[in-house]
Formats: sequence, structure tokens, C-alpha cells
Amino acid sequence: MDAAQEKQIVAGVIKLLEDDHSNVQELAIKCMGALSTRVSDTEAQQIVDNCVRLMLTVKKGKDEIRDIGNNCLKVFIANTPLTSSIGKVLATRGVSQTTESIIKSESQLDVTYVNLDVLSEILAKFHHLVSDHNQVLKVAQPQLASPRQITRKTAISCIGSLAPSLPEKLFNDVVTFVIQKIEKSSKSEEAKTYIQAISSISRTAGGRLGKFLPQIIPLIIKYSNGKDDDLREECFTCSEALLQRCPQQITPYVTQLTEMALKYTKLESHGSDDEMEEDEEEEEEEMEEDEEEEDEEEEEEEEEADEDETWKVRRAAIKCLDSVAVSYPQLLTELGERIFSALVTRMKKESEANVKVELFTAYSDLLRQMVNISQRNPTSNLTTLVNEAGGKLVFGVSRQLKERTNKSVKSRVGAFNALSDTVVLIPGSLTKSIAPLVPGIVVALGEKGTNADLKAAALYFLRKYISSHSAAEYQPFVKQLQPLVNKAIKNGKGRVCAEALKVTGLTVTALRHDAAPFDFKPFVKDIYAATLEKLTNKDTDQEVKQSSVDAMALIVATFGDELKAELKNVETILLEKVANEITSLSAIKGFDRIANSPLKVDLAPVLDQLTAELINQAPKNNVRQAALTTLASLFRNYKPSKAGDALKLVPNMIGDEDAQSTAAAFTLAGTILKTSPNMAGDVANTVPAILKVLKSPVCQPSVVPPAAALLTQLTQANVKSVTFDSLYKELSQVALNKDVSRTVLSNTAGAVAGLVAGSSEKQKSVEKFFKDVSAADTTAKYFALETLAAMVALGADQDNKIVPLLVEQANSDDEGTRSVVGECLGKMTASQPSLLATLKSSLNASPNARVKATLLGALRYAVVEQPDSVKEVLPLVLESLKDSDLEVRRQALLIVDSTAVNRPALLTGVIGGYLEFILLETSKRAENIKIVDLGIMKHEIDAGVEARRAAFDTIEHLLDAGIHFPDLSPLAKNVTVSLKDKDEMKTLGFNAITRMTHIPSTYKDLLANLEEYITVYNTTIAKPLDPKKPDDKVTYPEEVIKAGMSALANLSKLPGAESNANLQKLIKAVNEPASGLKDKFATAQSQTTEKVAANDEGRKALRASRN
Repeated sequence: MDAAQEKQIVAGVIKLLEDDHSNVQELAIKCMGALSTRVSDTEAQQIVDNCVRLMLTVKKGKDEIRDIGNNCLKVFIANTPLTSSIGKVLATRGVSQTTESIIKSESQLDVTYVNLDVLSEILAKFHHLVSDHNQVLKVAQPQLASPRQITRKTAISCIGSLAPSLPEKLFNDVVTFVIQKIEKSSKSEEAKTYIQAISSISRTAGGRLGKFLPQIIPLIIKYSNGKDDDLREECFTCSEALLQRCPQQITPYVTQLTEMALKYTKLESHGSDDEMEEDEEEEEEEMEEDEEEEDEEEEEEEEEADEDETWKVRRAAIKCLDSVAVSYPQLLTELGERIFSALVTRMKKESEANVKVELFTAYSDLLRQMVNISQRNPTSNLTTLVNEAGGKLVFGVSRQLKERTNKSVKSRVGAFNALSDTVVLIPGSLTKSIAPLVPGIVVALGEKGTNADLKAAALYFLRKYISSHSAAEYQPFVKQLQPLVNKAIKNGKGRVCAEALKVTGLTVTALRHDAAPFDFKPFVKDIYAATLEKLTNKDTDQEVKQSSVDAMALIVATFGDELKAELKNVETILLEKVANEITSLSAIKGFDRIANSPLKVDLAPVLDQLTAELINQAPKNNVRQAALTTLASLFRNYKPSKAGDALKLVPNMIGDEDAQSTAAAFTLAGTILKTSPNMAGDVANTVPAILKVLKSPVCQPSVVPPAAALLTQLTQANVKSVTFDSLYKELSQVALNKDVSRTVLSNTAGAVAGLVAGSSEKQKSVEKFFKDVSAADTTAKYFALETLAAMVALGADQDNKIVPLLVEQANSDDEGTRSVVGECLGKMTASQPSLLATLKSSLNASPNARVKATLLGALRYAVVEQPDSVKEVLPLVLESLKDSDLEVRRQALLIVDSTAVNRPALLTGVIGGYLEFILLETSKRAENIKIVDLGIMKHEIDAGVEARRAAFDTIEHLLDAGIHFPDLSPLAKNVTVSLKDKDEMKTLGFNAITRMTHIPSTYKDLLANLEEYITVYNTTIAKPLDPKKPDDKVTYPEEVIKAGMSALANLSKLPGAESNANLQKLIKAVNEPASGLKDKFATAQSQTTEKVAANDEGRKALRASRN
């Protein structure tokens, strides 16, 4: 729309905001949300001005107009994109209008509030664009003393949102003002407000509060020891925020704050010291009281809870302990046992549902951290505690699970979540401990009208328990629990029914288990009937339909001999499910399970129809692999009559875009050939398609073994068109083509190895390959090496001559040969771990750098496939980080990097002495630089660039794995060189800066190098455009710019960065439209803000997602 239309539309919508009909006003507000992305800055100002005008309404009976203006402007703000120029309008015009309105209407509390409310919304989203900080503080700070609580809270929100953008002096002034107010507070309500302000500032400004902690912490401790429960709650809430946002600076106070929190987790109603020290004998007696007495106590406790607020203090103290567990794992060896004990002890006594929920959440978070610590360090004092966690939790929650009050539902869900987390984190942790929980599960599943969330949580726990414990552990309780699960299947809906069906599937396998004989027959009919009822119900949702199919397939595969009379009916129903789009995949996989059952279930009634339907379904992408796999199972075990039709599928199923389906197609063809030798001629028709795939440069290695197996079968089937010689010749010609890719070479070599290993020509072929290893033709040499290595992987090296030959070639003068040898040895070791000792001894014995680098390369391939194997060679690898040879160090770095990703626990306790060498590798070393004179110019070649790249990746993954670097200052310095290097190194350098901004201990190092970073920005991606030379502007790849803007956004958040004039000048330049970086920087800023906010919301999301 043009400017005139825009103006008319905006004016019309503004007018409708004052319409007499509320429906019209609501629609006008919705229109404002749409206009926020379409109007010009000028019209945006009109919207702001008119909404503020409405908010100034003070006429009697016109309160709703004031609310309309407030809601309208909030909708407009919410829908304005962060990168929109309207954000600047809101940050200037919006802020000036609302602050002026607050000043004008000082005596009008309602008007003050609605304007402050809008100001809070603007600051929360666009604080980084606000320039008039003094004006905002001028109106917000006095409102902290407002007689209205909601106004005080909104003022706190304003100050908290603005805090990250405040210049250092103003920030210091605000915090000092708040601290002084706390010190001088004579009333609890006043102290509470200003402590809330500290909490708000901490959540947004983080480490900037660090220097004030010596003043803040004593005040928190002082007021937490008072008598006002609300004030004590706020003290713990503030402690929680500080623990999360000031991790480095608050470390000296963590133990003190933990002691305080531990004390108040024991706080009883009306909080006397005697009550806080209640002894264990009384707890034991309480747990033995009968249900009638418990119900009476619960009623009394609920009445007291209505008047008593101590539970809020306990809840806040427990959340504080949770923050310690999550944010300070390094202190848990000292504090973990006491926190764990306090949480479990409180579980046995707590009567307030809200506190119980936090107890269970804190328990799960703490357990997760303790498990991580014990895995990294099995000798830790927490290992014993982890092993005992299941039993202790059962003792803490068994009574809680039997409660029947409405208020207990939420806490019982939390208890089941904690139990689920325990068995997932520590499989087998409830061995011999399930019995006390069974009554609680019975109550949750059996009580009429039980909350659906509670049932689902109980069933989810039961599912996780069965899957993580032996069948013998669960069998004694099936008689009590399975009837209730059957009932949940019949009567439950949605998630409850789906969970019950999943539990049933696991129960079926537990009932008839070879390692745990059990009389399962009494349960079969009831389980079958309940599942059949849901299987035939057409009004269920997708998850229930799929779960019912999965469960019934397990029932038939496990109890088919007990259900002979029902088989025809249920197989017919399952066959119908194969044709249904929603249940097709589940049904096909179900029939595969049935076809492979040791019971040899009778499928005759549906076999031909099933085979035909699978052939019909196989071309569909979503079920292709499953259909081909099930067809192979049917032909292997039942030999249906449609082998010819199935074989016609195979050529069309073979391709390089779907490796799994291609491998399944090869397996199907091989199965048909094995069970129906007379079909060899038809199977041979697939050979062209097989060879085409093997020749493809994008063919996946996983396709090669089944392809080679099928080709070998064909050569042994005496098919004239498919002989060993013809296949060997064709594959060899492909591999020996000088332009062949490494992928094709490797794949064809694997196929040839399979052919040779299964032929009478094996000895002759091996001798030829040995000869070719010494050939001058590098392609023939590589092919021979790859083929010999593949033969070892297949176990075809009975004479043990191939491995020594490959190790010998590790010292070849040809770099390509060494690379092939390293890859071959690695693949061999991955398939035959016994070769690891050979590699290790060869690596230990050789002083030759080329050999060491090649063997380390082999280890790298091996540990990628078998991560656990790195444990044996890790000391050698780490020592190689000190080697004088660049390639040896690079290969060692790659292994450490892989270990950090796949098995970080193995590095804990051993990597510390080698971190300095990893950091050293991020520097650009003179000995790796070679200058080539090209006549008109000189070209720099950096041989160390690959090692530097590996070092940056390794550091990132070590940090992600929780490895602590005592000193990252070398990295903070070395990235400066990387930022001046090639684009890829620039990206790695910027990413490293971003990563370091999340580690408080590196702040000083980053700030020390900040001027260097700024210089690089000004000469590279943020270099100002010279108007006289517009064509001289250098363009950078998108990933470089994105990484650079992310690093800049994070650097701007560092404590003290706002006082750096050059940084602020750079940010201002980046925000200029002419820079072309404004939108990208705004996006980076929003993502940085979201990450900070995510830390607050993370645990809430975790709690919500646990089921």
C-alpha cells in the first residue's frame, strides 16, 4: 500500500479503538498486530502517540479506554520484529511518550501503571536501542516505592530490562541506590521490593553484578534469618538468580549460600528450631501409620498450609540448591552428598505439593550431575551415592505415592518423574526396590477418576523400569499391575492408553523370557483381549493406533502358540493395518517380528495377501526399508509363492540415494536366491543395478557387504552370465581408472574382497594384490591395499600376512599411500578390535614420524567406529600432542576431538597436563609458513592450517564435555591471528570468541584483547565503505559474517565492555544501514538475549518434557 492508503488505514484503526462496541475494539487491536510489520516509521509514531493518548484517559467511566490503549500498544510491540526500524521508533518515541506521561500523571496511579507497563514491554524487547537511560530511571526508580504492588513489580521489570544496556556509571549508580535502600529498609515489604530488584538485574545483567556481591550477599543472609516468610523467600529467589548469573564471582559464597539453603529446607510450619531438628525415629513411626491416620493428618496439614507461608521459603531454598547442583558441578564432590541427603530426607516429611514438585526436580538435576561426575571419575565419593540413589528415593517417595488428595496429584507426578529419571540414568538402580512402590502405582492406576497426567506418569515410569531391569525383577508384580494396565488400555485415552500399550509390549517380553522362566499363561487371554479391543477401535488417535499394532505384534510373536484359535482373526486385522497409511510402518515391522519368532507362528491364512501387500507398499519411501526387510524374513522362514514378483521390485529399490533400502533389497534378493535356487536367473537380472551403485561416488560403505554377498552367491549359483572372472574384471576396471574417486575405489575394493574371499581363486588373487602393493602405478597400489584390508575385515587373512604388509607401507614415500594405509588399518581394527594391540605396539616401537602419523590416522578411523577402543591407546595419543612433527600432532588432535565428542569421561583426570599443547596448536607458527614467489606476487602457504582447525574444534568439544581449562588466555590471544586469516579460520576464531564469552573466567582475557578484536573488525567484515572507491568493498561468506556478528553481540555483553569507547563506536557503525550488517547484528543480539533467557526457562522446559 502507498503512503496515502497507509495513513488512512492507520487513522481508521485508531478511530475504531474508541468505538462503543467491545468486539470492534478487540478487532482493531488485532489489526495493530498486523500493521506492526507493514507501516512506515511515521505511521508507527502516530500509533504510539494515539495509544499513549488513550492511556492518559482519567475520565470517570472511561477506564476501559485506558486499557484499550495499553493492550493495543503491547500487541504492536509484541508483533514488531527485532530487526524492524520500528523498534527504534518504539525505543525513542515510545519511551519518551510513556515516561513523560508517567511524570505528568504522578498522582494518577492507574495512568502511571499502564504507561509503566508499556515501558516495561518496550525495554524487554528493545532495550539495546534505548538511548535516554536517565529518563527511564528517573521515572522507574521512584515507582519502586509505589503503594501499589503491581506498579512496584513493573518498575522492577523496567530496571531489570534496561540493566544490560546501561553505561557502567549509571549501572553502578542504580545498583548502589538499590543496595542502600535495602540497607536502610525499616519494613519487610520495602526490603522485599529492593531485593526483587537485585534479582531482576541479576537475571539480565549477569556478571556485571559481581563486584557488588560483597555488599549483596551479607544483606541476603541477614534478611533470610528474619521472621517474615515472604522476605525470606525473596532472599532465596535472589540467591538463585545470582548463582545462575554470576557463576565466577559468586563461587566464594556458594558454600555459605548452600548452608543457608540446607538449613531452610528443614523449616517446619511456624519454624521452630526444635521442629527443624526432628529425629529419625519419629520419621520412621510416621511412615508406619495406617492410611486413615494419614488422611486425617493431610487434612490438618492442608488447613495449616492455608495460613502458613513457610512452604514458600522451603520451595525457594530447594530451588537454590537446584541451582547449585546445575551450575556448580565442580563443588558437588564437597556438597553433593549433603544436598542429596537433605532432599531425600525432606521428601519423607514434606506435606506441601508445590514444595514436593521442586524437591523431585532438584533431585533429578542433582542425580544427573552426580552420574556424570561418577562416570568421569569412578573413584569419586559420589559413585557410592549414585549406586544407592534408587533405594534412597524409594524410601523417600513410597509414602507420597499412596496419597489420595487432589493436591497430591502434581507431587505424585513429580515423584514418578524422579523415579523415571533414576532408572534411565542408572539402569538397574531399583533392583529389589520396586515392592514399596507397587501400592503407589496401584493407587495411581486403579483409583477411579485418577488424573490423566498421573496415570501417564505412572505408566511411563513402569515402562522405563521394565526396560532397564531384568524380567525376573518385574514378574512377581505382574499379577497386581497388569490388570490395571489392561484397564488403562480399555478405558484410557490418548497418552494414557498409548503408554499402557507400550508397557504391555514390554510386559509380554518379560513374561516369556528365556533367562527367567515364569508361568505366563494366566495372563495371555486378558492381555490379548484388552489390546484387541483397542486395535479394532477406529476412533483412537495416531499414537494409540501405532502402539496397539506394536503391542499386538509382540503378543502374537511371543504367545502365538497359546492363541492358535485367534491367529486368523488378529492376523487379518494386522494385514488391514499394513494398508493403512497411519499404521502401515508399525504393522510391517510387526509382521517382521512375527515372521522371525522362534514359535514359527502360522501365517498361512494371510501369507499370500501379506506378501502381495508388502510388494505393493515397498515403493513408498516411508516404508520401503521395512517392507523389504519383512519380505526377506517371510521368504527366509515361510517361502511364499510370489518370489518372482518380489524380485521385480529389487532393481527399482537399488540406488545410491537410500543406502538402507538398497542394502535391504540386496538382502531380499540373496534370501530368495538361497531359498529358491531355481530363481538364480531372475536374481542375476539385478547385477547391472548392483554394479551401477558400486560405481557411484555417493554410494555408502554400508551397501558394500550385502552387495558383495549377493554377487558371491550368484557366482556360486552357476549362472552363465555371472561369473567370478567377469565380475572381477568389471569391478577391477572401475577401480583402476585413473580418475576414480576414493569412495568408488574403496567400495569396489570391498566388493572384490568379498568375491575373492568366497571363491576358489582366493590364493591366486591375494598373490596378485601383494605384488601390486609394490607397483609403480599408484591406482593399482591403492586398489590392492584397499582390497587386502577389506579381506582382513572379512576374516580372510588366515596366514596373518596382510597386516604386517600394511604396517610396512605406513612408511611409504607417497603421501597418498600412507593415507590409504591409515584408513585401511583403521577400518580393519574397527571390525576386528584384536588388531588394536598390533597398532599400539607398532606405534610404540616406531621413531619414524611418517609411520606414527599413519598409525595415528588408523587409530582415528578405528575409534570413530569403536569409541571405547580409545581407552587402550589414549596415553600414547596424548603424548603425541607433544611431538615435533606437525602431522603427528594433527592426527593426535583429531583422536582427542573424537574422544571428547563420544567418550568424554575417558579424558577426565588425564587431559589436564596436555591442555597447554592443544592451546599452543591454535597459534600460527613460523616454521609452518612457506612463501612461494610467483613473480608478480608472493603467496603464503600455511602447512599448519589443518592442525589449527583441529585444535579449535577440539577445544570447543572439550569445553562442551565439561573439561576445565585453567587458563584460556593463549586462545584469547591466538584468535586474533585467525581473524586475519582465511575465511574458514575467521569463522573458527569468531566462534571461539563466542564460546569464551560463556566462560566467566575468560572475561579478563577477552577484555585484554578487545582492542585487537575491534581493529580486526574495522579492517575486515565491518570495514567502512570508502565512498570514493565503492568497488573496493570485500564481500565475505555468510557464515563468516554470522559468526562475526554473534561474537560481537556476545562481546558487548561482557562486564565493562559498555565502557569501551571503540567498541561502542564499532557497534554504532554496524548499526548504520549503510554497513549492511544491521539486521544480522540485531539477530545475533536477540539470539544472545534468548540464550540468557533460556537459562532461566531451561529447567522448566526440562520438567515439562520429561514424560
